[in-house]
Amino acid sequence: MTHKNISQQQLPLYGRAVFTEGVPKTSIPENPMEPDTAYQLIKDELALDGTPALNFATFVNTWVNDWAKRLATENLGKNFIDHEEYPQSNLVEKRIIWMLGELYGTQFESADTDPDTAKGYYGSATVGSSEAVMLGLIAHRKNWQTKNKKNPNRSPLDKPFIVLSTHAQTCWDKYCKYFDVGALYIEPKEENNYGITGEQVKALLNTPIGEYHPINENDPTIQDICEYPDDYPSLQTRTVGELVSAIGAIVGTTYVGSSDHVQDIDSHVDSYCQERPSLNVDIPIHVDAASGGFILPFVNPQMNNPLPFNFKDGKRIQSINVSNHKFGMTIPGMGSVIFRNANVVQNNWGQSKINNL
Repeated sequence: MTHKNISQQQLPLYGRAVFTEGVPKTSIPENPMEPDTAYQLIKDELALDGTPALNFATFVNTWVNDWAKRLATENLGKNFIDHEEYPQSNLVEKRIIWMLGELYGTQFESADTDPDTAKGYYGSATVGSSEAVMLGLIAHRKNWQTKNKKNPNRSPLDKPFIVLSTHAQTCWDKYCKYFDVGALYIEPKEENNYGITGEQVKALLNTPIGEYHPINENDPTIQDICEYPDDYPSLQTRTVGELVSAIGAIVGTTYVGSSDHVQDIDSHVDSYCQERPSLNVDIPIHVDAASGGFILPFVNPQMNNPLPFNFKDGKRIQSINVSNHKFGMTIPGMGSVIFRNANVVQNNWGQSKINNL
């Protein structure tokens, strides 16, 4: 038997031609590849990845039992976002969102008593908590655009901003870049257990637009970002808070595990808004609970008072994101965004539209 008469399947796996040619990188190969060859090639490439069980950087769950793996494998062929074709999968998601809403204090509509039939939109599953952060902030950005139109001091040059800690996860910066939103950073202090406080937030909100100076002197000012002219008459009379579409509060940072003072921030933000009824300023808080959201609710209150961060703990808390694939015990990737009530996401968006984002 000559070499030409031997099929690739008959050759030892690493003796096949493709292993001498290397992994295809720049174009689709001319010839097909045996399934076991493709599997081994890709497996060997991925061997250079880190070991998930040794990844202590992102707190992602790395183990589930065989039943969970089997359930995931049996549903790999579903295009989950196609709710018309896979309505039962959508109901499973709605039930999970409802459970989380119950956990964090969502205010369900009186007519919505069953997640299977509920008409209100209370949240969404995502492929990770980063995407959940962005969905929550997109909703708040849209609401700010609507409400700012009723601000008698508004300018056509106004742009939305978010206030956040310098310890915020990088997805917050990505959101600002992707959706043309300015970022106003606050430095957490050691004496506050490395969490930002309500006093710090309100001081920033009360700052005249023309007097705002970023922490990093090389970063642009609000005047630079909005392109207000130097002779814009409201630079000293309008305050930063009028441009803020959301406040970011972190529950469990990835640096030292500290948390922002959510309830304190809530009371100070509410005070700022109440002091300006004529400006239609209504600043929401988005709580990034990717790390702490599945821990704090289950802390024994007799042993330690858990940090208040859910919807029942403040007036301004309008959305919360959690990372199911961290301490929620699912495998990657899954996150969730939960809203305070069905009115946070504007009706003209429609549930199907935000679910497809």
